[in-house]
Amino acid sequence: MSAVDPAYDWELVEGEVVVRGRIGYRHRLVRDALMRALGVARRGRYAVHADQRVVLGEFSAVRPDVVVVDESAVEMYAAEGIPAAAAVLVVEIVSDDSRGHDWYRMPRLYAAAGIANFWRVERGVDDRPIVYQYWLDQESREYIPAPTPIHTGTLSTAVPFPVRVDLSAIYTPRPGGRDARRSGGRGMSLGFGAGCVGGQRHSVGSVPSGR
Repeated sequence: MSAVDPAYDWELVEGEVVVRGRIGYRHRLVRDALMRALGVARRGRYAVHADQRVVLGEFSAVRPDVVVVDESAVEMYAAEGIPAAAAVLVVEIVSDDSRGHDWYRMPRLYAAAGIANFWRVERGVDDRPIVYQYWLDQESREYIPAPTPIHTGTLSTAVPFPVRVDLSAIYTPRPGGRDARRSGGRGMSLGFGAGCVGGQRHSVGSVPSGR
């Protein structure tokens, strides 16, 4: 690994500089499969991006695994990051080392910024992805489970546009086989606290928030 290709990335989250470890093979495989499916299904004004900075406010610039953007709402070539007002879906693939971040902190920030759709992706006991789908409640400015909140085997939804993903085809077994599978990644809850998989985040400092 060279000095110009460090083994980490960073986000600015509520004034904190948060270091993220480079994502692993499985995390990347799941991300790319979801990105391809969304890219094939997308409609005219939408674009699908992976690992692009989304600006949630003056003190938060984050990098969701996948973001769907309404390009009619932003001039991409002029923007330093994707403004939250142009994002219509954010997807986070949960990591063992970032569960609290992905379950609680990031959904709260995405919802507060007004992003209409949020997917949380967990690792199931069969080593295939489970997708938890949330919609923004405009009154509370919080995410609530979609009418079909849990997708296993196949993800099928009409928002932000009709898309169907064969989750059963995305398979990466854990090292150690069956015993290892029994010990982790159960994806059990409708709330923001269940599951596992891929990069890690650690707070390393903060910048003044002026608040």
